[in-house]
Amino acid sequence: MDGTYDRQGQKGQQHWDITVFALASLDGDGDFSYTDHATMTVAGVTVTLDGQAKGVIRLTFDSTGRAMMHFTETFHSYVATVPGGGRGQDQNAPLAEFDLAWEVDPTCP
Repeated sequence: MDGTYDRQGQKGQQHWDITVFALASLDGDGDFSYTDHATMTVAGVTVTLDGQAKGVIRLTFDSTGRAMMHFTETFHSYVATVPGGGRGQDQNAPLAEFDLAWEVDPTCP
Protein backbone atom coordinates (compact mmCIF):
# COMPACT_ATOMS: atom_id res chain seq x y z
CA MET A 1 0.00 0.00 0.00
CA ASP A 2 1.17 3.49 -0.79
CA GLY A 3 -0.13 6.67 0.73
CA THR A 4 0.59 10.32 1.41
CA TYR A 5 -0.12 12.47 4.43
CA ASP A 6 -0.07 16.10 5.56
CA ARG A 7 0.00 16.16 9.35
CA GLN A 8 0.48 19.54 11.03
CA GLY A 9 2.72 20.73 8.19
CA GLN A 10 4.69 17.51 7.86
CA LYS A 11 4.18 16.11 4.38
CA GLY A 12 5.16 12.55 3.59
CA GLN A 13 4.83 9.39 1.57
CA GLN A 14 4.46 5.92 3.09
CA HIS A 15 4.80 2.44 1.65
CA TRP A 16 3.66 -0.76 3.42
CA ASP A 17 4.23 -4.38 2.36
CA ILE A 18 2.26 -6.92 4.38
CA THR A 19 2.38 -10.66 3.73
CA VAL A 20 0.34 -13.09 5.85
CA PHE A 21 0.20 -16.85 5.43
CA ALA A 22 -3.11 -18.40 6.48
CA LEU A 23 -3.22 -21.97 5.21
CA ALA A 24 -5.41 -23.94 7.60
CA SER A 25 -7.75 -21.15 8.70
CA LEU A 26 -8.32 -17.45 8.23
CA ASP A 27 -5.89 -16.64 11.05
CA GLY A 28 -2.22 -16.46 10.18
CA ASP A 29 1.25 -15.09 10.71
CA GLY A 30 3.44 -13.08 8.41
CA ASP A 31 5.84 -10.21 7.92
CA PHE A 32 5.58 -6.50 7.28
CA SER A 33 7.90 -3.76 6.08
CA TYR A 34 7.35 -0.03 6.10
CA THR A 35 9.15 2.98 4.63
CA ASP A 36 8.46 6.65 5.18
CA HIS A 37 9.87 9.82 3.64
CA ALA A 38 8.69 13.14 5.07
CA THR A 39 9.64 16.81 5.07
CA MET A 40 8.72 19.64 7.39
CA THR A 41 9.87 23.25 7.57
CA VAL A 42 10.41 24.63 11.07
CA ALA A 43 11.62 28.20 11.62
CA GLY A 44 12.71 28.35 7.98
CA VAL A 45 14.73 25.10 8.11
CA THR A 46 13.53 22.10 6.10
CA VAL A 47 13.90 18.82 7.99
CA THR A 48 13.77 15.55 6.05
CA LEU A 49 12.92 12.30 7.81
CA ASP A 50 13.58 8.88 6.27
CA GLY A 51 12.34 5.89 8.18
CA GLN A 52 12.04 2.17 7.74
CA ALA A 53 10.74 -0.65 9.88
CA LYS A 54 10.06 -4.35 9.56
CA GLY A 55 8.70 -7.06 11.76
CA VAL A 56 6.15 -9.80 12.26
CA ILE A 57 2.38 -9.65 12.12
CA ARG A 58 -0.35 -11.88 13.60
CA LEU A 59 -3.72 -11.76 11.83
CA THR A 60 -6.93 -12.96 13.49
CA PHE A 61 -10.62 -12.52 12.70
CA ASP A 62 -13.38 -12.11 15.28
CA SER A 63 -16.91 -13.49 14.96
CA THR A 64 -18.12 -10.38 13.09
CA GLY A 65 -15.40 -10.73 10.45
CA ARG A 66 -13.32 -7.82 11.76
CA ALA A 67 -9.62 -8.33 11.01
CA MET A 68 -7.29 -7.75 13.96
CA MET A 69 -3.61 -7.27 13.16
CA HIS A 70 -0.91 -7.30 15.84
CA PHE A 71 2.39 -5.81 14.63
CA THR A 72 5.73 -6.35 16.40
CA GLU A 73 8.78 -4.52 15.08
CA THR A 74 12.03 -6.46 14.84
CA PHE A 75 13.97 -3.54 13.32
CA HIS A 76 13.57 0.18 12.70
CA SER A 77 15.67 3.14 11.67
CA TYR A 78 14.66 6.80 11.49
CA VAL A 79 17.11 9.45 10.30
CA ALA A 80 16.48 13.21 10.15
CA THR A 81 18.64 15.51 8.04
CA VAL A 82 18.78 19.25 7.38
CA PRO A 83 20.52 21.26 4.64
CA GLY A 84 24.17 21.90 5.43
CA GLY A 85 24.85 18.44 6.79
CA GLY A 86 22.94 18.28 10.08
CA ARG A 87 21.82 14.77 10.97
CA GLY A 88 20.08 12.97 13.80
CA GLN A 89 18.65 9.50 14.34
CA ASP A 90 16.80 7.38 16.84
CA GLN A 91 19.11 6.35 19.64
CA ASN A 92 17.98 3.39 21.72
CA ALA A 93 14.35 3.97 20.74
CA PRO A 94 12.27 0.94 21.75
CA LEU A 95 10.85 -1.27 19.01
CA ALA A 96 7.13 -0.66 18.50
CA GLU A 97 4.30 -3.10 19.10
CA PHE A 98 0.77 -2.07 18.11
CA ASP A 99 -2.64 -3.28 16.94
CA LEU A 100 -4.79 -2.30 13.97
CA ALA A 101 -8.38 -3.34 13.36
CA TRP A 102 -10.11 -3.34 9.99
CA GLU A 103 -13.84 -3.04 10.47
CA VAL A 104 -16.32 -4.93 8.32
CA ASP A 105 -17.95 -2.76 5.64
CA PRO A 106 -21.72 -3.11 6.18
CA THR A 107 -22.32 -2.68 2.41
CA CYS A 108 -20.09 -5.66 1.58
CA PRO A 109 -22.07 -8.82 0.89
